[in-house]
Order: sequence, then structure tokens, then C-alpha cells
Amino acid sequence: MFSPLGQFKHIVCPFLRTGRKCQSRNCFFSHDFQNSTKISPPYSENVEGYPKVKIEKSLPYKYDNCKLSICVPIVTTCIPYHSVENLNFNIRQNISTTLNLEKTNDSIKETKNENFRMDVLETYKCKQLNHQTTHLPTNTVLKKRSLFNDAISIVPNKKKQLVSAISTNSDSQGASSNIIPTPKYDSNSPAGHELRKRMTHLLYESYKDLGYSNAESSMLALLDEKNICETANSKMIYSSSCKSKILSLKKAPKKNEIQGSTPDEKLESLVHSEEELILWGYNIGDVAPVNPPDELRECDRCGTRFADPRGPCTYHWGKLFREKQGGEKIRTYTCCGVKEGDSSGCIIEDNHVFKYRHLPYLASVHPFSYLPDSTNSKQLSHCALDCELCYTTNGMELARLTVVAKESIIMDVFIKPKGKILSLNTRFSGIHDAKELESGITMDQMYIKIKELGMNKNTILIGHGLENDLNAMRLIHKRVIDTALLFTHARGPPFRYSLKYLTKKYLGTTIQTSTHDSEEDAVSALQLVFYKTKSNESQN
Repeated sequence: MFSPLGQFKHIVCPFLRTGRKCQSRNCFFSHDFQNSTKISPPYSENVEGYPKVKIEKSLPYKYDNCKLSICVPIVTTCIPYHSVENLNFNIRQNISTTLNLEKTNDSIKETKNENFRMDVLETYKCKQLNHQTTHLPTNTVLKKRSLFNDAISIVPNKKKQLVSAISTNSDSQGASSNIIPTPKYDSNSPAGHELRKRMTHLLYESYKDLGYSNAESSMLALLDEKNICETANSKMIYSSSCKSKILSLKKAPKKNEIQGSTPDEKLESLVHSEEELILWGYNIGDVAPVNPPDELRECDRCGTRFADPRGPCTYHWGKLFREKQGGEKIRTYTCCGVKEGDSSGCIIEDNHVFKYRHLPYLASVHPFSYLPDSTNSKQLSHCALDCELCYTTNGMELARLTVVAKESIIMDVFIKPKGKILSLNTRFSGIHDAKELESGITMDQMYIKIKELGMNKNTILIGHGLENDLNAMRLIHKRVIDTALLFTHARGPPFRYSLKYLTKKYLGTTIQTSTHDSEEDAVSALQLVFYKTKSNESQN
């Protein structure tokens, strides 16, 4: 359809230009290769006649404000095979003749300029090859790539020296300038980038207040923010975890105080602030006793409201666990595996039980008290403790107290409850015989014993979920290290890891295989705190 018009007779046949034989019987292109004068610009061999563009690229780092100018011919994506050698020869000439950096008398600066020249040339080579060789034949691509490699090889390869020089220079600049770090953008992060930058800024300022340099503060802030961002799965959890970390940094010791500190001083850095204790439900103030207004109690096991504790009481002692079954999420009990709602309980007890959660009600059973300011002889700097409780007609009362110092027991006594025992809670207390409690000491005698041990207001009390133990002991104390707070949950407050999980993860030991043991729990909490001090020391 085009041959009679002769519209393409002035254009050389593409097959002839690439050195191949034309297979078309009535080709409408010109087969007179020598006499053809009009050749379209994309196939011209006169590369020098192409328009040129001057690219000015500022160097990524300042070295005497040098700039690099490269004259590069504009080349289309389809280049004839016989023009590649001339094209790359001209490109090589242009690169070698136009790479002129400002020379200085200092030989070190000349080396840095050569390094930057190498970096820019490699970037130029990669971009140019990726852009121009998309539609070229395979043999043309390989030949063009080899020609570019020859042209670039005239510059010495000193990329490693350049990277080291840049890192050294950036470290010196970061130490001298107060540049706030910015976290790496992640579209899948639980929080927005602006919130992440704000939290990183607060972490950075917190580390600066502790005496760390700009570079150290930036590194630590970015590391903490990254760890929180990876563990959190929602914006609320991310925000609460960051705030908890910032609160812990506010009461942390200065950098120069950590080095060369004694074990007691290292523990001092882990003591929780009052704000953190209040956030996790600790009582740090006086409590006035108030009698419960209603005689009806709610069973702590089955939820039944009762005035007479006599049962039966049917309940599940395990917790509800969410799992997938047949593509559907259902909640089952960990004790028996029964689906929620299918059974009223797997355990039957003789009595209903209850416990007071309101502090004034607890104070009506036994008043709260403080540890003394000081003791006459002994001074106990720190100790770990754990309590076991039982159900009585006064709610939950203290049944056993174990105190551990330096992983050895210094006190292990049974406490005689004031009310009538309804349940020993053996599964969680480990107490099997009610006679052990009847022969135990009273709460007032317990206070005398712990004072004789040297416990005072300055003693650091260590435990797991220690607010429950202190309420059971009716103690008000502010110097606390709680492993549930020390190893924060990924979802933030009020979620917390169990002592069994933390011991397995960080210490590699398994506890609470049958029933709870106050001695085992206290020793495990103390070992976790020592593990934390060692890990903090290795990070510093």
C-alpha cells in the first residue's frame, strides 16, 4: 500500500542498516544504502551533530564547593549496531576531556576529588546503561557495556577510602552540630511519620540530658524508636511504649555515673519513678479505711453474687485464649480447652470466694503502714520478695512471705490470716495444709521481722507484679523494681508478660511447672534484674 507513493524511499531499510538481508519482497524502504542522503536522526552516525546537554551535579558532601560538569550527547533508545563504536568513542572522549575539577595545592583534596569523580561516573554509567540499552540487541548491549567499562576504568577505584572519609567527616560534623535524628520512613509502621519524628526527638533530648553526645544520642534514640516501632502493632501501643521509655530515661543515671558504679548503684538506675508506679496501679499514699457498704459479694471464680459463701462453686481456673478453628476465631479455656459458653466450669469447689480490690476496703481489714526511716544495726540495700495468698471470709489474705537477698533466702514464713479460711488456692499458692497457716505468725509479727532484717524506706524491693504483694502486706513503698515493668509488653500498659515467660526467654529456665513457689518466684525476679543490669552495662 505504501510502495506506489514512495513515501519511505529516502529512508534506508532497517535490515540493511543492521547488516542483515531484507526478507520483504516489496519493501517500501530504500535499498540504495550508498546514495541515500536522508537518514532519520535516531540512526545518524554523526554523533557529534547531536544536541548536547550540560549536566551540573553538586557533590553530596562539601569539598571546597567543587562541582562536576559533564557534556553528554542525547542518544535515543534505538541505536544501529554500526554506530555503537563511534558513539561510545565520542562519549569516552567527552567524559575524559570534560571531567575537570578545581585543583588545589593539597594532595589530599585531589585524592578526594578523584574519589568523588569515581562515584559520579559510576552513577552516570549505571543510569546511562539502564536507560539506553532497553531495546538494543543482546550483542549490542554487551559491546556497549564493555566500552563503557573501558572508559570508566581510567579513573582509579577508591570507593572504600571515600566511604571511610565521608563517615569520619559526618561523625565530626554530627558531634559539632545539634542535628535532630529522623527515623527512616516506613509505610507499614503502626504510627505516622510525624509522630515517629516527634517521639525520636523526645528520646534524643532525653539521652542528651543524660550526658550523651549528639552522635550517641542520635544513635540511641533511633535504635530505641526502631525497636518500639517493630514490636508495636498499633498507634496507641507505639505511643504508650515511647512514653514509658521516656519516663524511664528521666530517672536513669547520668552517663558518667554509670561507669565504675557499684552493683547497688546499678540497681538504683532501675528504680521506677512515682509517675510510672501510679500508671501501673501502685499505691504510694495514705489509705483511709472504709467498710464495704454491701454484704453481697461477687465470687472471684464463677461470678455469682452471694451472701452465704457455701457453694457449690463451678468455674474454669484457666484463662480464655483466642484461636482459629475452621477459619473462625473462637475463645477457649486454657484449663480444659472447652469453647467459651459450652460449659459452666471444669472445677467444683465447696465455697464461693471473693477479694477486695478497693484499697479502703483492704485497709478496713488491716491498716497500711510504711517501712521505718532507718534501722539500728542492719541496712538491707535491696531484696526480692514474693507473697502467696489464700481466700478467707475477709477476702484474699497473705498466707506466705519469702524474702531473698543475693539469691539466698533470708526469710520464709507462713502468715496466720485474720478471717476463716475458705480456700487455700493451692494451684497458685502451693500451700496444701491449712495447719501451716494456723501455726504461722501474725501480720504485726511479720513487720517486726522484716525490720530486723534491715528493711527500711531506702531498701529497693524487687518482684514481679509487686503492687499485689505490697497490698497483701499492707505496705506503702516507693523504691521498687518490678520485672513486669522492667521488661515492658509489646502492647504497652496494662498488658504485661508473665514471670514464667520472662524467665524462659531471658534466663533459659522453666519455672512454675506444677504449682507456684514463692521462693522460686522471688529468686527468678532477682535474677532477671541482675540480667538487666548486665545487659545495660554491655550496651554502655
